[in-house]
Amino acid sequence: TANGLTVYSSEHAQIGEHRADYPGVAAALQGKISGEFVSRGQFSAFYGYVYNRDMVASYIPIINNAGTIEAVVEIYIDRTEIVQKSTQALIAFGVSLAVIIAMTYFVSFMIVRRGESALIVAKETAAAAERRLHTAIEALDSAFVIYDPDDRLVLCNTKYKEFFSSAADLMVSGAKFEDIVREAAKRGHIAAAAGRVEEWVAERMRAHRAGGVIEEKMSDGRWIRITVHKTSDGSTVGLRTDITAVKEAQEAAEKANQAKSEFLSSMSHELRTPLNAILGFGQLLRYNPKEPLTETQANSVRYILKGGEHLLNLINEVLDLAKIEAGRATFSIENVSIGTLFGEVRPLIEPIAEKVKVALEMI
Repeated sequence: TANGLTVYSSEHAQIGEHRADYPGVAAALQGKISGEFVSRGQFSAFYGYVYNRDMVASYIPIINNAGTIEAVVEIYIDRTEIVQKSTQALIAFGVSLAVIIAMTYFVSFMIVRRGESALIVAKETAAAAERRLHTAIEALDSAFVIYDPDDRLVLCNTKYKEFFSSAADLMVSGAKFEDIVREAAKRGHIAAAAGRVEEWVAERMRAHRAGGVIEEKMSDGRWIRITVHKTSDGSTVGLRTDITAVKEAQEAAEKANQAKSEFLSSMSHELRTPLNAILGFGQLLRYNPKEPLTETQANSVRYILKGGEHLLNLINEVLDLAKIEAGRATFSIENVSIGTLFGEVRPLIEPIAEKVKVALEMI
């Protein structure tokens, strides 16, 4: 609900919990769509309990026609299989790398003990281990690359070359990372580098040396998430993942939100015209000295004017909401009399309260 109370969930234990201070829920209560990657040891789905799952959690605000957030929908999408595949591929890579190191020591030992014939056998074994390593890397769903401490290319899989297809001819053992990205930028492969190649290369090199995660748009419209890790010897391990589908979903949600704001703004202006007419005629009735109203009529006109002003304030709040979403909001902090406010709204909501046998009282 709008105050963060969980009223329905496939996880029955969550019903009744207040989650307004949870980051994803808090963002949605502010009108923002947010998401995060979570791991759950146990999760209650509609078809029963599932265990040890990796999921993408999305928090989506439900907004009524008046622009008020009525509730937040929390959706979990299971991504366990994708994570498991990546983990298995990385484990295979680690095992293969360990095999290469072990075989290197083995080769040195055989040179001393068994001469040329043993060396040939060891080289063949090392080559087989290297082939296994390349096979494991090629099996990854993401683009994979290793640069040595001098930032020279050690190895990469085919997907990595596909991400930088315009500079694939430069991706040979020993090529420097800076030369590869500069040439890719010059060839128009990177959208953000258009017209500012050297400036972009400097930014990209700072991010590369710092490590971490960045997102980059290609000139063909694809979005790539780049993850960079530094090893203990100063080498760099990189992963590239295509997140175009995620970005397109975010853009679609933002466009829908913008369309909603434009609709609310348009409707608010359309409502103001007849409302101003109602308020105008009400004021004429109230302040007509030639035909003064009876006390009962005057009270009725007062209620009409208060209700009209209340509706006008609601319309203004809808417009304010549109301004907030557009980043053009202005705020005025003022003292408010709760007693006066209650006295103004009580006649408007009291008939509704009486129908459901609710007594309105200010304590």
